[in-house]
Amino acid sequence: MAKSLREVEEQMSSVGIDVPPGVDLVVNGSNWKRFKPANSHFKRGKEAYYGIWEKSLGSGRNYYFGVFGIGSQSYKITHTRSGWTQEEWREIKSRTETDQKIVDEALQERRRSAGQKAVKMLQAAKRPITGFGKNPSARAVTTTSASSGSGANPTRSRIPEAAGRRKNGAKSSHARKPTKR
Repeated sequence: MAKSLREVEEQMSSVGIDVPPGVDLVVNGSNWKRFKPANSHFKRGKEAYYGIWEKSLGSGRNYYFGVFGIGSQSYKITHTRSGWTQEEWREIKSRTETDQKIVDEALQERRRSAGQKAVKMLQAAKRPITGFGKNPSARAVTTTSASSGSGANPTRSRIPEAAGRRKNGAKSSHARKPTKR
């Protein structure tokens, strides 16, 4: 729980997730937001995520709670005693458990939807490829990879049946010709 979104930004920065200039944190609840951290020590291109909730206290002041992270690392938005009156602090402490349940449910939903998305992607990848566009003579051909050294590493590629051959069956002139010495 934090007093302001600026304090949440500072907590992110303390673990190496720097919010880039021009990106403002917003209260989003379970609608997860992503951004590419600035000057990050994490894998290049890795996006950070966050979910922030806002609640009002009896005194009218707001506090923020939630979670942020990058990759498989997640961090809870923490709170400090400073800046709150005793009454506000007691109220925050009494709400901590219910606030944590909200965050846990949102994380569970996020994991469930990510799992469903992964299953859909896997099913789409398993579907057979049909049709090869404008060139009906193109078909999948199994070849051996010369770079592996063993010559027994079959790879699949889409090569037209007549690729590298002239109409009369001779090899293409683009092939490298041996030089005479």
